[in-house]
Amino acid sequence: MLDNKINNLESIIKSNLDDKKNEFERYQKTKAGFLELKEIFSKNFQLVVTDLTLIINNMSDPEINKIEEKEDASPASIKRNLNLNWIPINSNTTDENIVKNSKQTVGSYWCARSEEVLDGAFICRILVGNIGDTPDWHHHAGIIKHDKYSAGSYYVDACLMLSSGIFQIPFQGSNSSNRYPQSWKTGDEIIIKRDFENDIWFGLNNEFDMLKSCKQEGSFRIAIGFLNCNKPQEVFKMVELKLLS
Repeated sequence: MLDNKINNLESIIKSNLDDKKNEFERYQKTKAGFLELKEIFSKNFQLVVTDLTLIINNMSDPEINKIEEKEDASPASIKRNLNLNWIPINSNTTDENIVKNSKQTVGSYWCARSEEVLDGAFICRILVGNIGDTPDWHHHAGIIKHDKYSAGSYYVDACLMLSSGIFQIPFQGSNSSNRYPQSWKTGDEIIIKRDFENDIWFGLNNEFDMLKSCKQEGSFRIAIGFLNCNKPQEVFKMVELKLLS
């Protein structure tokens, strides 16, 4: 009886040892196969890198430029920048994308309007190249109806932010209760934006801190306006006008 139990135990131990041995052999084969695959991949990868390097090194500059141009022309990289010019008023007022605060032969106010007519969503940035004091209604920026312009009272056709930070009641000559927390200063960028819901937004420098003025559909031009006084040292420059898509 005891001999049978010992024999059974030895058989079980031997079977377990055989299983462990077989498992270890399978592991060794698997490891060897993996290392072989790794070596093959490394060699092939290095060959691909070497071939690409040779191709690039043997290409002429014009060929490389063509590739770069194709990449730049992809839909994701296209910037839909528009014409930045202002409609000339006289030789002293506008110089392409620059407006100077020169006195005009009009009433109490005047404004420069963009050549571009805007439909749909857009963003505009105007650099304050130089500005003096910013009392209410001395400087204004925003949008104006594309086919309307009465120099002395253009604000009745416009939606504006004043340089003091106050928002105009759209298409009226009075102040709203809405106000941007900062007045304009030299070096600021005035931001005017219409989003895909036709909401008009104004801000300074930071697109993420803009305030909404109104909702307005239709065709508009960008407007930069002034109290009619002679301050040609005050300069404003449109630096971006882009459709949003």
